[in-house]
Amino acid sequence: MTSPSGQIRLGGLTSGFDTESIVQQLLAVDQTRIDDLTSEMDINEAKIDTWEDVADQLKTLGETITTLRAVGSTLYDDKLATTTDSTVATATATSSAIESTYNITVTTMAQSKVANGSQKADGYTLPSAGSIIINGVTINFAGGETLSEVAALITAANYQSEDEIIATVIDNRLVLQTETMGSGATIYGTTDTSPEFVNATDDPNNILQGELGLIDGSGNLANVAQNGTDASIDINGITITRNTNTITDAIDNVTLSVTKTGSAVLDVSVDVAEIKEVVTDFVDLFNETRDFITRVREAKLDEDDEFGLFFSDSLLRGLFNDVRQLTTSGVKMGGADWDGSVTVQAAASVNATQIQLNNFTAGTGTLNEGDQFTIAGDSQIYTVYNDSSISGNAATVDIQPPLKIALSGGEAITVARRTLGDFGVDVDTSTVSGVEGVLAITDEGLLDSVLLSNVELIKNIFTRSGDTSEDTGIARRLYDWIDQQTKISVFSSTSRSIDDVKIPGLESSNERLEDQIAILEDRLAQKEAALIRQFAEMENSLAKAQSSGASLSGLAAGGGTAGG
Repeated sequence: MTSPSGQIRLGGLTSGFDTESIVQQLLAVDQTRIDDLTSEMDINEAKIDTWEDVADQLKTLGETITTLRAVGSTLYDDKLATTTDSTVATATATSSAIESTYNITVTTMAQSKVANGSQKADGYTLPSAGSIIINGVTINFAGGETLSEVAALITAANYQSEDEIIATVIDNRLVLQTETMGSGATIYGTTDTSPEFVNATDDPNNILQGELGLIDGSGNLANVAQNGTDASIDINGITITRNTNTITDAIDNVTLSVTKTGSAVLDVSVDVAEIKEVVTDFVDLFNETRDFITRVREAKLDEDDEFGLFFSDSLLRGLFNDVRQLTTSGVKMGGADWDGSVTVQAAASVNATQIQLNNFTAGTGTLNEGDQFTIAGDSQIYTVYNDSSISGNAATVDIQPPLKIALSGGEAITVARRTLGDFGVDVDTSTVSGVEGVLAITDEGLLDSVLLSNVELIKNIFTRSGDTSEDTGIARRLYDWIDQQTKISVFSSTSRSIDDVKIPGLESSNERLEDQIAILEDRLAQKEAALIRQFAEMENSLAKAQSSGASLSGLAAGGGTAGG
């Protein structure tokens, strides 16, 4: 029999005891301690794996938040250009394009100049070598080229910019087409004059005239299938002409492409469908994240366990509470400069677009464009639309919309607090996937209305930059919070990437446990070896005793016989 320590022994042969079983029973207490530590390590590994899953979920939520928090030429500024008849015109717009509507009428399209030669018989080839000059470039032929090979040599010639020629074969005719369009597009020989070619100079081997039939004896193009023309387009009654059908310089930051004559209406507006899609994705991922955290908190290693693996974990409980509080607590639409008992300083009439305020806490500072406030007795939310300096705890601000009511001095001003509910996204009190109070688009009509009329409100609620969490946009503060969680609070990572996420408390604990298990296993092996030696010595002693007893018995038996 081989022991766990590798020793070979035969137990209990002399004594009759099951020494192997006795040794294992004596070691059982020590083995239980090792098993307990191993089990603790397994639990820690399960927790580490789970935290990595939590990190991945936060990263996924963060990707959508990154889109929502961006400012400048971004989601909220992207423009969509649509036309009522895409067969007449299509358009694209940059984020800097002005929202507007344009009436488009295409009178003529820009087109190339096209000329063709005479029809040749099937299998025609150039009979001999020679050269021609087209648009200032000499093209040489070795003789024996087919029409397709002639066309390829003409197209491949090294023309000056704007003079490129594209040659093709249609119905056994060589066809020349200018690459550029417009009334200035020409096909000529050495010099752009009239007639277009000088036969003796540009066609010395009679290839253009005699073989291909492209020019006549006077140097004129023999068959002009199409003259170059400019595109003529009316935009809101203003006529423009261009030598292209793709027009980039008529409407600022809009590229207009016309495809046929006719009329269409071009509308340039904010891409509200894209914003709605990202907001919807955010709502879904917010709920998915809260649901995931809930399931993690309830997860058990064994279904018979009374509590989940993370039931008492304060960090996970903090994540659960923080993600909701940061999302639903709303945004104070004004910074620290508004702190105080702000009032109207001087009377203002109905429809006034400027009012005077005082009693700011800050002696100096600036009220920022986009700050919003309400006035006692007036439900309207007013927006500051220019930066206004505070001097002597007072400031004069330009506002929009105009005042709904007349004001007198001393009227109280309150900085507005805006929430997702202001554009139809709110906490749903129903239960979804076992999580109470998840987000939902509770008023899709309101969301659509705000997207069409006041995208700036959605942008401010998500992206506003403030000095504190209270006056910082929801997407900004959620992004900062996720960044903190994945780098500092929970996960030990030196970069925003959480691919190499570490859980310092659990991993260092497992390192200590591994050291303890190694020590205990070493001690257990030593103890086992000592017990085996002791039992072996006992067996040996018993064997000797039995042998001595047998010898004495034999002597005694022999002596008795002799005496008889």
